[in-house]
Amino acid sequence: MNIQLQQILGTWRHVNGEIIIDFNIRSKNFGEEVTKAMFTIYKRVPDNNILYEWHGEISIINSENELPKIQINEIHKTEDKPEYENLSIWMFTTPNEMFIELGNGDRILFNKLGTIFS
Repeated sequence: MNIQLQQILGTWRHVNGEIIIDFNIRSKNFGEEVTKAMFTIYKRVPDNNILYEWHGEISIINSENELPKIQINEIHKTEDKPEYENLSIWMFTTPNEMFIELGNGDRILFNKLGTIFS
């Protein structure tokens, strides 16, 4: 599978009970292969408590025999959590549904909420 950054631009969300993961990916400069991204895990109730967050620049590393990896550069994070920093794109089920494989091997479904251009 060969993934381009343009395919994943937008806001992606995973909901598991009260825990929400938002993965926001936007263009840094149109036409470049690097984007800005933010990965936030939070609990909406009672008061939008952020459990973990990172932001940085991402790129996609495609290789023939492995899943496309999301390479994070210039990462700023609330704490070290490799399971949320070593991400791969496992598959797209539709243009609005994407499975991400976490660093611990779990695969979670994200639904696209919208598209962010620059």
